[in-house]
Amino acid sequence: MARRETFPESLTELSREALIERALDLQQRLRQIEVQLAEAQAQIAELRRQLFGSKAEKLSPEQQAHLDELGRDLQQEAQQPPPLSQEVLEEERRDQRRRRAERRPPRHSVPPGLETETVTLEPAAEESFVPTAAPRSSASAKKSPKRPT
Repeated sequence: MARRETFPESLTELSREALIERALDLQQRLRQIEVQLAEAQAQIAELRRQLFGSKAEKLSPEQQAHLDELGRDLQQEAQQPPPLSQEVLEEERRDQRRRRAERRPPRHSVPPGLETETVTLEPAAEESFVPTAAPRSSASAKKSPKRPT
């Protein structure tokens, strides 16, 4: 086990530079211990898998080769840059515009020598009433004949 360093009774006895150096040393030791802990935990997990893992699920050499090939394919795919969503959306918009343009003929402007007339249609005063559908009464619903099935 690593030796323990003794700390002075009062940290106020140390200079500022000594305190900073001590803090940096402690941070470095902490990182080293965290790395060792992670390695030990990984080793324990591997040993547990070997000791308690399923023995019936061994892969044949052919299956292992196929699995390795899939892993390589996944790594290659992960290394490729993902498609940019904006570019994909722009391509789709261009395709939609092109399809719309193919469906309808283009409009031509009015020839300059042709006389145009603007007509505004307004309803007459008596035509301004718009009737609404009245709800059916329960009596008329009862009187409606039933269709034979």
